[in-house]
Amino acid sequence: MIHNFKNLKNKNGDYVETVAVSKRSTTNEIMKVYDENHKNFGENRVKDLVIKYNKLPKDIRWHMIGHLQRNKVKDIIEFIHLIHSVDSFRLIDHINKLSIDKNIFTNILIQVKISNDESKYGFLPNEVDIIFSNYISKNYKNIKILGLMGMATLSSDTSLIESEFSLLSRLYDQYSKVTPLKYLSMGMSGDYLLALKYNSNMIRVGSAIFNWMFAIIDTETSGGKYNEERIIEIGILIFDGKVIIKTFQSLINPEKKVDYFVQRLTGIRDKDLKNCKSFSDYSLEIKKLLSNKIIVGHNVSYDYRVLKNEFKKIGLDFEADTLCTIELSKKNFPDLKSYKLKKICDHFSIELNNHHRAFDDAKATLELFKINRKFEKNN
Repeated sequence: MIHNFKNLKNKNGDYVETVAVSKRSTTNEIMKVYDENHKNFGENRVKDLVIKYNKLPKDIRWHMIGHLQRNKVKDIIEFIHLIHSVDSFRLIDHINKLSIDKNIFTNILIQVKISNDESKYGFLPNEVDIIFSNYISKNYKNIKILGLMGMATLSSDTSLIESEFSLLSRLYDQYSKVTPLKYLSMGMSGDYLLALKYNSNMIRVGSAIFNWMFAIIDTETSGGKYNEERIIEIGILIFDGKVIIKTFQSLINPEKKVDYFVQRLTGIRDKDLKNCKSFSDYSLEIKKLLSNKIIVGHNVSYDYRVLKNEFKKIGLDFEADTLCTIELSKKNFPDLKSYKLKKICDHFSIELNNHHRAFDDAKATLELFKINRKFEKNN
């Protein structure tokens, strides 16, 4: 809980400010942390942030930590404590204009793209100089730049993560000589200890504070060209950190032919799917089941991508945070010879019947996830 983060210090010996990432938490869960005299909370979606702001005590300091669209700035600008994710020239110009119109000053961090991950946003390091030149020239009259923010690659390669944190730390030192800065914001639940080595003084922590729910999933797909795959089977286990509280499994009609290789691999044939319901028939049930959950999978980027595509085909948005048991296992058990699900299950004596069937693979993935969580807790 939050008391574990009360007295953290970085390498310089400076106290570290913790933003409790409450994006999946109810107002009651937030109040439990608030009652421990914690006031800094972070949200990554404007809609959720506004709802919680209206319901919760007004002395909470709200942080916007997710990608921010310009048309949503107006919804939060009058109460937001700090915007972490200022990642484009158009966004900073828009925030400044709105701040002038409302005669307020808005605190921001400049998000720097320190990772090569295409899903990460931010200014390139060589663009940061332009931002600070404009700032010093008073071009952003109603903005206060309080520091820099960056997100490292989700990787088991700690040397890669450290190189990214080191880059942001050097940039922070460089621009602190140009204008006073307060925050070097980097580090989340999985990598904040590495971030502290590079003098982060603000971290964003969610799962280590709140008891989040997990959806362990596996999908089998029809095969075919990239982004044209359709789900033919899905298995989901909802895990509260201790026990499975709900499950879902079903064959799904992909409304297209299944590749011969996939039929051989899974044993699922076209005729088995002919009379099954389509994804759209299950979509609302699946979306509700996955809502406010961290999606866990073995090579989860694949399952997440095909899920997003299925929802997109029927006009539904779908966003979630993910954890990959391959990446977790590489980080925690770097000496394993293979991280394929069957091989790693054999290594840890995890039962895996009917490999390449969604529900059985999901059950095995859950057991592997438990092993990783136990290792991290004890180390």
